Amino acid sequence: MSLRICPAIASLALAAAVVLPLPALGQTAGWHSNLNRAAEVATKTGKPIFVVFRCER
Repeated sequence: MSLRICPAIASLALAAAVVLPLPALGQTAGWHSNLNRAAEVATKTGKPIFVVFRCER
């Protein structure tokens, strides 16, 4: 059984994936480099925190 996707639905989904995550004009993305400050903002706004751990050599 093969899955066939309607081209119109696929293009609509792609457009939504590109447009919807963009922040409103004049606003920053909201990234923080201080975990304590990010926790304060997350508590006030009720949003989760996304933490990225990197290793650099």
